[in-house]
Amino acid sequence: MTDLLMTRLVLPMGGAVVLVALTWVLLRRNAPLWVFLAVLLAVPLALVQLRASVRITGWHNLMHCSFVYQIERGGGVPENPLMAGEPLRYYYGQHWLLAQLMRVVPLAPTVLFALFNLLAALLTAVALDRVAVRLGRAKPFRVFAVMMGLIGTLVPSGGLTLKLAQTVGIQVENRAPPVHKFFTANNNPVGIAAAAFVLLGLVKLVDGRGDQSRGGYALVGFGLLAAGLLYPMAWVPCVAATGLVGLARLAAGPDDRRRGAILLAVLVACAAAVYPYLRAITAGKSGSSEFAPAGPAELLRGVENLVLVLAWPVVIWAVAGPALGEFLARNRPVARVLALWSVVGAALFLAVAAPERIQYKFLITGLLGFGILLGAGLAVLYESPRWRLLAFLIPLSILFGLLRDLTDMLYDWRPSEPIAEVGTQLRHRDPDQDRLYRWIDEQTPPEAVYLDDTLMVPVLGRRTLYIGYTSTNNDLDFFDTHHHDGWGVWVHTYLTGVTGVNASEEKSRSALARNVFAETGAPIDAAGLSRAAEQLGGRPLYVIARDLRTADRLQSLPFVELAFRNPAAIVLRVKPGDGSRAAPTAEAPSRRHHDGLPTAIDSSSRPRS
Repeated sequence: MTDLLMTRLVLPMGGAVVLVALTWVLLRRNAPLWVFLAVLLAVPLALVQLRASVRITGWHNLMHCSFVYQIERGGGVPENPLMAGEPLRYYYGQHWLLAQLMRVVPLAPTVLFALFNLLAALLTAVALDRVAVRLGRAKPFRVFAVMMGLIGTLVPSGGLTLKLAQTVGIQVENRAPPVHKFFTANNNPVGIAAAAFVLLGLVKLVDGRGDQSRGGYALVGFGLLAAGLLYPMAWVPCVAATGLVGLARLAAGPDDRRRGAILLAVLVACAAAVYPYLRAITAGKSGSSEFAPAGPAELLRGVENLVLVLAWPVVIWAVAGPALGEFLARNRPVARVLALWSVVGAALFLAVAAPERIQYKFLITGLLGFGILLGAGLAVLYESPRWRLLAFLIPLSILFGLLRDLTDMLYDWRPSEPIAEVGTQLRHRDPDQDRLYRWIDEQTPPEAVYLDDTLMVPVLGRRTLYIGYTSTNNDLDFFDTHHHDGWGVWVHTYLTGVTGVNASEEKSRSALARNVFAETGAPIDAAGLSRAAEQLGGRPLYVIARDLRTADRLQSLPFVELAFRNPAAIVLRVKPGDGSRAAPTAEAPSRRHHDGLPTAIDSSSRPRS
């Protein structure tokens, strides 16, 4: 009960109060903007990223690291780490960049992701501030605009407020606050930053104060290319908003028509440059991974969430409507672009049904502009002694829910696999497990394929799994079933909904995995296992047996031979039809040395799986 109170009430409320109180103090002292960015954004982000358990195994971190290692190992189009022979149908542009950077900078992907996230957050904040300046230069407005652009306007995003909304039957999309994406390893942050640059470029083009056009075209072009190559979920709303602004310019005066034509030309050129890559990562995806128009139920759910997003803005308009209208009228073209940008994100969120409901990422992009408009409302409230307290209570209410997941990660995250960062590698903290994965990485061919009942081979052994499979729940305290920490998604959903593999092939391979790792002692599907080895076209297939019953069942087959053995597991090679026996490399007790393990690793530490 104490832990629940700490993670669900005390810590998130305490964090929200501290951030809002610091905002009040810094505004009273008229601190420079960089102080706000450091204290209210950079420091909290860095504190979360400094916690190794969050940085390594939080949410989808290991999934994204597996993509980096696939690219580092192969150099070309990466293979799906959880299904050998399938290309990775996922936007892997940033992962390719990190794989190249690892060749120069000896840091693990988890550390590089953390550094990228921090940089992307700061660039996003600076871009939002540059947009806000076009509406007003007063410090309170700029601070509120950047803050609300990052945290969004959804109150029930976590904790008690989320539970209350769910109690009354609302399916809250609590993943929408933009700042959420900067705390764990993924490629969302670079896409959000790219979208912020596109927004800034569009604002420059319509600002009307001086010749801003050249810089505006460059920002739009850079943002579109970066979003398309690194995070296409942000690219779609950026393309829609850019196209609408360009068409609107064509319908205006002569000078505006020229700007509109150039802007549309930039859009077409960027789309042409990005299209081959987008085509390559989507070609061949199964139907379950495709986007479709939203049906009635999905549309209703989207409307409910937009009502929640608009709740505070409606209150602000009711309190300060005339003054807010006057504030936004200082630069109507910029206010219109922000409104258009917000509507595009919301419309895509409503109109599209995507796997795992990831259409919420369109809403994230829209909130960048909508937050600036809300920041204008908070600035108006702040200037009124009567309503000043409300200006701080609004972000406090949003931060309380938003910090719920973050405080849970910091306070109660319990990874099932103890992992350390050693140079560019991720290493298991258990010496026996570490030697298993080091043998896989150092002593087996790069093209080797593994059948295992955990998802750790792609990140610790840097090899491909024949099929992603988890026979047990690796972290009962956090996931529901068939998860593995650091992946944050059901394997079946990852394979069919996220990466769109061939559904029948996934079903066949999963059935073989269930048979091989069955705890009932059922006979091994010898024909299926032999067929799997033949199917790989000469690539060696290994099976990792983590208990003696599985090893005994496998070793009874004439085409299976011992390849490696230590206290962590027995690894057996499945020979193709014409294969010959190879000498086993079973580890002798005298060879159980530490192989350069970091001193922080405790040899008594054992994984729960």
